[in-house]
Amino acid sequence: MTVAPHRLFALLCSLTLIVGCHRSVESFSLAVQGDGDEEAQLVAIRDEGNRPAEAESVVVSGGEYRFAIEGKPLLFPESGTVAITGYGDFSGAELLLYEGDSPVARYPFGDHVSGYFDGSVTVRVPLRDDRSVDSFAFASGSSRGFTVERIALTGAPGAAGPGVRMVATTEVSPPFVLYAADEGAILHVGGLREALRDGTVVLHYSMDPASYPSFESGEMPSLTLRFFAESGDTTGEWRESVRPGSRTVLLDARRAGTATAAMRIDTVPEGLHVTALSIDTKDPPVASLDEIVSGATAAPGRDEMVLYRWDAYPSILVVDTGSYAFQARTFKRLAFYLEKRGFTGRFLSNDELAGRHGWNAHNYSADGLSAFFDGAASAEFLLNDEEYALRDVALRYGLIEEHQGRFLPGRGGLLIISRESGPELRRLLMTHEAMHGFFYEEPDYVRAVFSYWDQHLDAREREFWTNLLGYLTYEPSDRYLMVNEFQAYVLQQREAAVPWYMTSVQIPRLIAARPHQAEAMQIFLRDYPDTFAEAARFLNETLWTLTGFRGGGVITADG
Repeated sequence: MTVAPHRLFALLCSLTLIVGCHRSVESFSLAVQGDGDEEAQLVAIRDEGNRPAEAESVVVSGGEYRFAIEGKPLLFPESGTVAITGYGDFSGAELLLYEGDSPVARYPFGDHVSGYFDGSVTVRVPLRDDRSVDSFAFASGSSRGFTVERIALTGAPGAAGPGVRMVATTEVSPPFVLYAADEGAILHVGGLREALRDGTVVLHYSMDPASYPSFESGEMPSLTLRFFAESGDTTGEWRESVRPGSRTVLLDARRAGTATAAMRIDTVPEGLHVTALSIDTKDPPVASLDEIVSGATAAPGRDEMVLYRWDAYPSILVVDTGSYAFQARTFKRLAFYLEKRGFTGRFLSNDELAGRHGWNAHNYSADGLSAFFDGAASAEFLLNDEEYALRDVALRYGLIEEHQGRFLPGRGGLLIISRESGPELRRLLMTHEAMHGFFYEEPDYVRAVFSYWDQHLDAREREFWTNLLGYLTYEPSDRYLMVNEFQAYVLQQREAAVPWYMTSVQIPRLIAARPHQAEAMQIFLRDYPDTFAEAARFLNETLWTLTGFRGGGVITADG
């Protein structure tokens, strides 16, 4: 097969580089696919320095290390990207592209260097011009030296193109990272089958907000991840809804099938760049809110406290309790300490808690958990066994951190529901708690909601919500709590249902409990007929723009 320069799609480097004297680098290779359905062809690369195998991936201070592309020159395309992953000091180094003996392009790493989730360093360099390259080099420049693990060259993000295959020569233990070309990338790696058996597929991507569908369109874009056996037969498929911005999402590896040896990414929407796939073997298991609510991931005889990681927000743990009684023993004191009107900041004894209702579902941020457990320790307040078990969970999964006897905030949060709730109530409560998950994980969303509360709502509208939430037994003096609950109560149902829910459900309940407020409620509704519709529209549009979700829609089974 003749390979024209413009057919280059991807350059991949595996973990181990193998060379002999004047021999091609066996596992550091270019993969090129021709027209049609021909098998991807590997283009050999030769280390011009003929270094020992153990030194081949190392770039030391003051050095330049060049690799020749054997055979025809290959095109490094304009608008393409070179992604390099490794360890060390990349900041002062650069990539050189050669035509013959002369460098025709220099790409300093500089501002393109960033840390990565597993502690390694990623350099992602955009290309400026088409260059027909017969060799390339890493130059250390002012850096102190580094080790290259992978290098990938792709075309413009989101563009369709020929497939690329990566063949690893050594087994790779999880967690590992595969840098993916865009649409059509077929990724083969040693150890993949074993890693998938007990792990979770972690998908890292960036979606350009400018390319994201409008709120009115009503549809999330999606990509498809397909899994294949060595024979080429499909072993599984995963369709993932795509959200704007830089995202890390978790996919249950059981969808891949036990015979999986390869992965491919299909149907990539415009504006999306898949940056990496990895395998994560951490617990607890990952699940979507649909799966948690429906019990699709349930096992017979589950414990009273079952933990999941929310697939869309890995730092958020969902706790599914077996009964309201267990939920109360574990979370009621937390509710009173952090949220309950007239009780915040106080540690109530079990006798004081007896006969008082907490919530049927809960949510707590890392800050809230830290305040509770640190306060209890400082006050030498004796907690229940269930509460100490919860503290252990929070420590284990990084929600809180212990330092010199203090319990400090980590990151993420807890969303808690119970299997004692009926199916419809369970769905509603999970949706409400998920809105608090957005509040914990989306700082731009939090700023937008506070701005709406402070600047769009006037004093009477804020007073209405503070009064309503106070009636619902939330502490009205806690501004953060008021704003957080305001958005959650609006977004727990679809946008069109919000005015009906507020005027036909919540306000009648308030009047029934506080008859003396009936006239004030009627006057408020007369003077602010559109307040609930306006809030619903703003919050839904903002949530969609920033996260790709909308009110009432985080659980698709809700219709």
